[in-house]
Amino acid sequence: MIVLAVNKPRGIVCTEERRERDSIVRFLNYPVRITYVGRLDKDSEGLLLMTNNGDIINRMMRAANKHEKEYKVTVDKEITEQFIKKMSEGVPILDTVTRPCTVKKIGKYTFSIILTQGLNRQIRRMCEALGYEVKDLLRVRVMNITLDGLKDGQYRKLTDQELDELYDQLKDSSALPGGKYQEQLGPPIAKELLARLGFDKDVSERVQYLIGHHHTYCWNHTFHVVVCKSKVVQKSQQYIGRISFSIS
Repeated sequence: MIVLAVNKPRGIVCTEERRERDSIVRFLNYPVRITYVGRLDKDSEGLLLMTNNGDIINRMMRAANKHEKEYKVTVDKEITEQFIKKMSEGVPILDTVTRPCTVKKIGKYTFSIILTQGLNRQIRRMCEALGYEVKDLLRVRVMNITLDGLKDGQYRKLTDQELDELYDQLKDSSALPGGKYQEQLGPPIAKELLARLGFDKDVSERVQYLIGHHHTYCWNHTFHVVVCKSKVVQKSQQYIGRISFSIS
């Protein structure tokens, strides 16, 4: 499994479209197929995570899981206390009101903002709704991963410590709609499925029951089994959920 931290330059597009000359995939030209975890628009820059693991992508990007993303933003007018207050409390955009968030003034024209959702061009739209225009937008953190030490256009693999912390923060997050607040399916059912698959019933497991449609993955000694009417089935068939368990 690969997880990269990338400092995306301005002008690079988060897309896998082959015809886009300035796509992030072409820019990195990484030898293994990877994709981005959450877009940064073309005019924005900063931290972008890239991976070949779809489960991590889904767990990180489900808005209901409320994982933090932090940005440093420069606007065209002096920042006021009223602006900070309104941004923090929520701004009407895209037929909804943004979630309350942490906003701090760090300069005359600069502020930091921590979001737990990812609406389309959210920060730019929030500022525009309050009469401001974003001049520079830099993402500096995604969950426990920071931009520290990465120059413009550079990338690096996550350290073992960063991956351990990331997994720990994701362990209770759902990869499906509804977020981390999902019904938990107990170890007895997981043991029964393990037995059907030929594993010893005493093997340790981490269990989640996830409602809805999703792909199956097998990575880092974690096995995801799709469940349909109490039977293990192929992912292409109809099903009511899945059980995830890890073998230690």
